[in-house]
Amino acid sequence: MLPSITMTKFWIFDFDNTIARLEPEVDWAGGRLQLEPFLRSVGAPADIFERIPRGNLPLYDAYRKLLVADGIGPSERQNLRSASAMIEKIELAGVDRAKPLEGAIALLAALRDRGAQVAIVSSNSSRTIRRWFELHPLPPLPPAAPLHNPESSPASHRHPDAQAAGSYTSPVIRPLRACPEPVEGRPSPAGDEVGEGAGSHANAPRDAQSVPPLRHPAAEALSEVERGRLPPLRHPERRLPESKDLNAVISDPPDWIAVIVGRDSMLPLKPAPDMIIRALEQLSARADDAAFVGDSEADFVAARSAHVRFYGIAHDDKSRDRLLAAGAGEIYSSPAALSIHLNLIFSSS
Repeated sequence: MLPSITMTKFWIFDFDNTIARLEPEVDWAGGRLQLEPFLRSVGAPADIFERIPRGNLPLYDAYRKLLVADGIGPSERQNLRSASAMIEKIELAGVDRAKPLEGAIALLAALRDRGAQVAIVSSNSSRTIRRWFELHPLPPLPPAAPLHNPESSPASHRHPDAQAAGSYTSPVIRPLRACPEPVEGRPSPAGDEVGEGAGSHANAPRDAQSVPPLRHPAAEALSEVERGRLPPLRHPERRLPESKDLNAVISDPPDWIAVIVGRDSMLPLKPAPDMIIRALEQLSARADDAAFVGDSEADFVAARSAHVRFYGIAHDDKSRDRLLAAGAGEIYSSPAALSIHLNLIFSSS
């Protein structure tokens, strides 16, 4: 059984077209003109370019799979780093222009303010994501309420039944109310490279003190990269030539982001579940305590395979239809609409 909204402790978000509109600001075609010649020069087979005539991320991931299948050594690992860095360069060239989706900042701030842990899982690089959040920080935490002294409270603020005794009764603080979940058609998803739909969740209550260390049921197949013990991709800090501030250096992620798992983790990209599983492990979170928010069929398939509840963001009918066809059932037009559904932010009406 999937967790209720009010019990979800860990929120994992896709980045592009879920939080920020990065895709239309990136020169993907120009990036392909650099990435493809590089991959040809390091020995990528010609048929990979015939199978994937457009796009950068699909080409990168197909090349990564070939390297792992053939056995990856230090030089191949460096080639993969270089390919990812080429894509990162064009991402960074456009990230300063990427605008937040409607309600994205407010949703993230509301989750932070309620003590939820937030992770970002994306096919973009972690440096690109960190740069964007430098430009779009969350508002500061609301100030903590001051400690109340009952003796200094005016009589009008006291409970009517307690005024005579000179005591003070604090007002009742009610928890957030969970809205009913929308129900939409859920056609059976088609098979894909990460397998058919994963099984259901166990719904037995768990004692938090007796929870064993996390080992996700799909972790044995985490990835061929894991089995090869590849180190995570790390880029040296450097200046951003395309940034408005030419002296800007990308800083560490903000404190409210617990985990960022990007393309530079060298894990398989979605729809493989590996990046979500990595985030769960780094959060020390169980899948049934987490939710994943994304915008694409690949996001939905990855969440389903990792046994994580999925919320779809679809800014137009075409995106919504694709998510419905993949099997997603909870789809919202924007992060703002999702916030209203979660009772985190109330509509003006």
